[in-house]
Amino acid sequence: MMGNNPVLGGRTEIPAKITTVSLNLLNVPAGFSASVPFSFEDLLTDSPNFAETDYTSGHHIQFADAVQRAEFFNTKGEDWHTVLDPRVVNRVTIDIPRHVQVQLPDGSIVTVQSYFVGHAPDGTEFIELLDLLFNNLWFNQAVNDINANNYSTNALNYQAWPNTYLFSIDAKGNPASCCVLGFHTYVFDPSQTPAPAWIFAFASWISPGLFGPAVQDVTALSHETSESFNDPFGSNAVPTWQFPGQPANSTVCQGNLETGDPVEVLPNSTVAIQLRERKEVFVYHPQTEALLQWFEMGATSDAIGGAFSYPNTTVLTQSAVPCPQ
Repeated sequence: MMGNNPVLGGRTEIPAKITTVSLNLLNVPAGFSASVPFSFEDLLTDSPNFAETDYTSGHHIQFADAVQRAEFFNTKGEDWHTVLDPRVVNRVTIDIPRHVQVQLPDGSIVTVQSYFVGHAPDGTEFIELLDLLFNNLWFNQAVNDINANNYSTNALNYQAWPNTYLFSIDAKGNPASCCVLGFHTYVFDPSQTPAPAWIFAFASWISPGLFGPAVQDVTALSHETSESFNDPFGSNAVPTWQFPGQPANSTVCQGNLETGDPVEVLPNSTVAIQLRERKEVFVYHPQTEALLQWFEMGATSDAIGGAFSYPNTTVLTQSAVPCPQ
């Protein structure tokens, strides 16, 4: 996990290095703008992920720190904090072609539409973007930022995209599942020993009304930030757990410490946090996280107040169910 050992206490400050991505849509259909700017920078950096407010696990603290302090509430030193120091290190515009060629599993090469565009209820444009294309775009930009020394190995490095949701295609090249709102991973350089690694997260800003009333603004950013804190390399194995709300015999399961995933499928997945910046007031919607104790599958939790989730402790009221064999 990121940060200092909770038992030892102490404050760990981690740079949060953010590249904001605006889009230039090539061959955009009529009725839409080719320019999709990332116009949410101030709201992003002023959000609970980086701005301080009060929680039951501590006062004047950031969101991910609040979740971690809840997780280790009864073992941590009182001065234990893991704090993000945000800075926008780059602002880029990326061209998005309307069509790309894709090799299908049978070896054939087809031309597929790489993006679909629409309007959110508030009038802002949203993009459904082919994940295969996105994977190349984000990685190339991350490498550019590493080579330019914008990203560093001691930081949580971000790309923030505007209303960009990833879809996949099936074996015949037809649009299939949607929508990925964010992910976290790491980039490493295998040519060096030991290989340096850059912790990385992609998150889309989410305009209201696209995914119901709860999922909006920084829901994805908070999800990926807390998961990066708990599982920065995606390698923290836990007993294989069944997703909440599934039938008893369901094998929709995972076996990793991805603290946002068990909650994202639930209708009450986010909490409303109102922050004031000078005269401006904004209500943010970060996502409640499953705590480490949920993954331990014990009868009780030694987290704050015996909780299995946080900040909304009523979302998960018991520990995970093992995946049926």
